[in-house]
Amino acid sequence: MFRLPAGLKSRLCQALDQTGVAGNNNDWRALAAALRLETGYFHGRTSPTECILTLWEVQQSNCNNVNSDGTSTVNPLVDLLNLLRVIGRQDAALMVEKDFGPWI
Repeated sequence: MFRLPAGLKSRLCQALDQTGVAGNNNDWRALAAALRLETGYFHGRTSPTECILTLWEVQQSNCNNVNSDGTSTVNPLVDLLNLLRVIGRQDAALMVEKDFGPWI
């Protein structure tokens, strides 16, 4: 199963669970919308972002994006980076890049 490193996931949750911090209004709701998830389900959770990222991790593990030689055709981290950039969370995208390098 694909999993984000615990420290990175924790930092992303902290950043996205805090609505409006540092001028960012794009929070867990924007991430949920980008993933086409109903935001009402996550409202009131201790960490809505953790729930969203956990569902995303499971989704990545269940994808059949595999070549005939067993290698993946899709890099989930690139997908996550793109989602974070699309919702305007460059700070969160930089967290991912810091852990994995800008080449991902």
